Amino acid sequence: IELGNAMLFETRGQLREAEASFKLGELRKRAAIKGLMNSEYPPSESSLVLGVDFTVVSQARVKARQGRLQEAEVDARRALLSQLKNQGKYNPNTPRFIAGLADILVEQGRYPEAEQLTRVSLEIIRTVGIAEDSLINVQTLSQLGGILNLQRKGRDAIAVFAQIDRAIASWEPARRQS
Repeated sequence: IELGNAMLFETRGQLREAEASFKLGELRKRAAIKGLMNSEYPPSESSLVLGVDFTVVSQARVKARQGRLQEAEVDARRALLSQLKNQGKYNPNTPRFIAGLADILVEQGRYPEAEQLTRVSLEIIRTVGIAEDSLINVQTLSQLGGILNLQRKGRDAIAVFAQIDRAIASWEPARRQS
């Protein structure tokens, strides 16, 4: 319920309220892990930690939207490091956490670092075997293209956008438009 409230607050632009709800959601999810692990048919601890870390990334996002970029970076790094410890670098979820941190670095004007992280995300996506036409691959390529544009690396950005065109060629026309 708390995370649903947080998403509604964020959607409505009530960022302080969203932040508080995401924080409360994180605390409640963390507190529930031990009890759930002692249940008769427990979920994997890894999946529970993943849920907690997604709430931490959400906190980072709303802090960034409030202009609190250093705090946002701390939260994004905390979530990423937790996931690296929890599931390792080569996991399909890791690029989402890297993207969250890269977005905040872009907001800080730290484009080379954001570019490097985004390239690592693409390497992970390819290594774990995520399809070239998957949404996460296309989103990551788009993020990289945007970062390259911000650095005035037009030729490199054009090459990345050409990769996107190839990746979405098999998509339904309505999906391609969105």
